Amino acid sequence: MTNPDNSLVDVHLLLTREQAWAVAEFCKRVGWADIRQLSADDAEADGAQTGLMVLANELARVGFKPR
Repeated sequence: MTNPDNSLVDVHLLLTREQAWAVAEFCKRVGWADIRQLSADDAEADGAQTGLMVLANELARVGFKPR
């Protein structure tokens, strides 16, 4: 589902510590090429990459920041 008006969406997650570390590591390791390969076009890839950066920043804010 898309969000054509580009408004913010408030998402709440409950993760185990193990899941939080795994997602934080994934966000650190995944690159543009990986994201682009799985996206329909550059715009979708840009949005996915930005979303993953937001997720990684929030995980870091609560203590899950891989080296």
